[in-house]
Amino acid sequence: MGDLQERLSDLKIEYLEQHNKRKEEKGEDDPRTWYWYMDDHRFFAVCSYVLDHDVQGFIDHMKQVVHYQNKMLDKRDAGEYPEDYEFVSAPAFDKIFETLCTQDLDLIKNIVKRFLNINLKKTGPLAKHCHKAFRLFILGQDGTRADLNDMEIIFAKRLKSYVGYALCFQAIYDHDKEKFLSGFATMIKGHKRLSTPQGIFGGTVDEVIAFWPLAVVNLARFKGLDVMVDYPLVPKELITKQLGGLYD
Repeated sequence: MGDLQERLSDLKIEYLEQHNKRKEEKGEDDPRTWYWYMDDHRFFAVCSYVLDHDVQGFIDHMKQVVHYQNKMLDKRDAGEYPEDYEFVSAPAFDKIFETLCTQDLDLIKNIVKRFLNINLKKTGPLAKHCHKAFRLFILGQDGTRADLNDMEIIFAKRLKSYVGYALCFQAIYDHDKEKFLSGFATMIKGHKRLSTPQGIFGGTVDEVIAFWPLAVVNLARFKGLDVMVDYPLVPKELITKQLGGLYD
């Protein structure tokens, strides 16, 4: 993490040059560039907070990420992507984590609704259980407490670095602050393991700001659980101040 954070200022210059060049050459209407733009804005969000201490800049860039998510979903809904295209066939639960970082309930609800037609039987256990938890907590459907128990059991056997997510989701369901904070500590340990060179977050800005754990804290608060954390990976300033607002 330290190495990437130390290089962030120089990397920002490179990313900005590439982003502006791509925008100049491709504009806004080439779907092939939208993944790049989403990645760019995730990077710029981290730079806004870490380099400039600009909380609103972080949120604004994350909203731009969601903007391009919606553009891709518009293409999907218009039938302009082949059925096996990754964004169409995958549950894209990671996009829901990113949307929770915007702190915008309307955007959050809309993204989850737009992924409702995903066939969870065709997904892996991580995507399946996270997606079901989001449907349960954000839309109030498609899940029970027993599903969250199953999530913990399966993750403990096959996805140990993600067990903290199951524990935090259980705590949100039970409205248990102490259990959430304990589960969150487990989540951060798992995130650090996933941020090694072999992990899914290795070499990404998730080494600097942990988007997924940040999203889970925001979700807990939107569900009325009065928790707050302050970790280097999840700064307190990036967490929503709102308490409640989602389906109870």
